Amino acid sequence: MSRFAFRGMMAPTFTPFKKNGSLNLEVIPAYAKCLQEGGVKGIWVSMSEFLKKGFKKVPTLAGIKFTDMDVSGEGRKCVEVDSGSLTIFSGFDKTLQEALSVGFSCAVNGGFSFLPQFGSQIFSLMEAGNVSEAKRMQEVLSSHFDVIFKETGKEYTVASLKTATSLLTGVEMGPVRFPVKALSDQKIDNLKNAFKNLGLKVY
Repeated sequence: MSRFAFRGMMAPTFTPFKKNGSLNLEVIPAYAKCLQEGGVKGIWVSMSEFLKKGFKKVPTLAGIKFTDMDVSGEGRKCVEVDSGSLTIFSGFDKTLQEALSVGFSCAVNGGFSFLPQFGSQIFSLMEAGNVSEAKRMQEVLSSHFDVIFKETGKEYTVASLKTATSLLTGVEMGPVRFPVKALSDQKIDNLKNAFKNLGLKVY
């Protein structure tokens, strides 16, 4: 089975324009040469543009997980490719409501493992057209993540999310695997107390 293995620098390239606003395609070879000579190994392309061209050439391309904060811009464009025929998953807990508001219908979020009730309510409220309440619920969910980041070193890590899952579900998930560093006992205690202060049941 083949896989994509990449090491080194990848550049999020700029789109070159002429002074009159038209595309300046003539400079692309020079731009590519400049990047290559600088040690850049690859370029980051627009997901929506990739999907527009890719779904026509790759029969098995069914969708993507969109893990980017530009939900209302690039995310919306991805959802609209081929009249919405592709499955585009929203990838950030903190942008779930925004994603649903611009056409996303599904999500892959870390918080679903330990705070699924908030995500479920946001989905239901958006489906019912109660946008204001969905936004409020999104703020609550985001504030819970802020607590996790604060108590675990401001990091969105496997260790912090796995610990949160054990504490809030009662399902003991066990330690993280090397080389991921486990949370200290002090950080776990801090997280427990923070969850209790939020009114959450802690196991």
